[in-house]
Amino acid sequence: MTSNKFGFRKSLMPALRNTGLAAIACVLCSTSLLAQGVPKKWESQKYQPPFSLGTPDNLSQGGTRSGADQDLGPRLLPLVPQDHNFGVTTEAYPSFLVYVPEFTNQPNVDTLEFLLLDEEGAEVYRARFNVQLNNQVLRIDLPKFAGLSPLEEGKNYLWLLEGFTQDFSLSETLFAHGWVRRVPRSEKLVESLNANEDVVAQANVYIREQIWYDAIALLEEGFAEGTASSAVIEQWDALLQSAGVTDVAIQSDN
Repeated sequence: MTSNKFGFRKSLMPALRNTGLAAIACVLCSTSLLAQGVPKKWESQKYQPPFSLGTPDNLSQGGTRSGADQDLGPRLLPLVPQDHNFGVTTEAYPSFLVYVPEFTNQPNVDTLEFLLLDEEGAEVYRARFNVQLNNQVLRIDLPKFAGLSPLEEGKNYLWLLEGFTQDFSLSETLFAHGWVRRVPRSEKLVESLNANEDVVAQANVYIREQIWYDAIALLEEGFAEGTASSAVIEQWDALLQSAGVTDVAIQSDN
């Protein structure tokens, strides 16, 4: 696996980086090839999304999209369970992953905006950055040293990634969202993590506890240097498949 050569200037957006996932293919693994510990379908019994959560159209401060229901080509794909776009984290400043297809039909889009809202729709964090839109997985890390308060335990937050054209209009298709809730880190979880130094083993700890965001972010770190073990790749593919994310395919430029 080789590394993508996408350059994001840290001075522009410290919380954003290309993941280094240069040549993944979330091919539909057969049941026998699913990584050990990953369910066939991600169905969290421990953490359920509340029915009171609003929709992104109601809560987003970015505006509305008249063509939201039209087939306008590739769309941003949040790497979250696709049934509710909901998951939990134990991190005060979690990370969010989004697959960006190649938007060759949208040459005027050069800006993405990340927006974090609480469940009442109040803005918690906002940041804009420039990005090349061609086959990559973006990782957005909430900054710890930008005056941003940590996520509160037990609270739900809506995150959005929105595209803007060069005239600052909202793109009709560059849009992704997900819900996240911070949950306590139990003593059992800490003990299990400390007992396992291997990335895949630690990811399995999070998977057993149904903690989506921490599991997927930890596996992504296995690709950060441009290489990943076969175990990490298998676990990554199986986890995305369990969540209904089946069309991620990133080709290397090399």
